[in-house]
Amino acid sequence: MENCIMEMDLQSAVNQIQTSKDPVGKLGELILASGCFWSSTEATDPSKIFNIQLYGVHGMGIGAAAALNDWTNKAKILVFPRQ
Repeated sequence: MENCIMEMDLQSAVNQIQTSKDPVGKLGELILASGCFWSSTEATDPSKIFNIQLYGVHGMGIGAAAALNDWTNKAKILVFPRQ
């Protein structure tokens, strides 16, 4: 049951991020809502290595936008696996 809830949360997070006018900002909201740390200052610095860990998915990149892209690609594989 817990795994099913996590999958639904992950699917909801992917959908919210993809439909947001500010995907990085939405990511920050979701991370804060999960009880974890988010630095909007660091998120706006495109020269920092940025790590995201949300719903068991890890994303990494140079800057928050690149890390979010990595996270989203990995999350989509889990949410929408090829059949």
